[in-house]
Amino acid sequence: METNASPTPSDEGQDDFGEAIAAFRSRLSAILGSPDTERQIVELYAAYSSVFSDAVQSPRLASRAAERYEPYARAVADAFADVASRDDLERAFSVYVDALQQAWSMLDTASLEATDLAAIAEEMQWVAGVMGIVQSTVGPDE
Repeated sequence: METNASPTPSDEGQDDFGEAIAAFRSRLSAILGSPDTERQIVELYAAYSSVFSDAVQSPRLASRAAERYEPYARAVADAFADVASRDDLERAFSVYVDALQQAWSMLDTASLEATDLAAIAEEMQWVAGVMGIVQSTVGPDE
């Protein structure tokens, strides 16, 4: 949905991420050169990834995950029950995001390998997961 309001600087940065992935997808389609080839690869990947999706949706696995999530969520809620610890975490997150922005700006893109990008993404996912579990168990300002 588009609005007439000017985007804030953080919105512009997020749009840059969206534009980057859209451009990559477009180039990938052009490189593959054939909608049939692209469709075949997408279908083969879907078949491959469905194995993992099916496993995660198994009632036995879902039950085990729920059993282990509950004490984990309680421990996180207890660890971040006071406002000071949540404020400290928010500051750590802000410092991390600022450092990440600095690191991206200094990155020698010619030397970046796919495995390096995967490692960076994994670390970013971990940080986002930490913030997400804290916010979902104790809320940002409770």
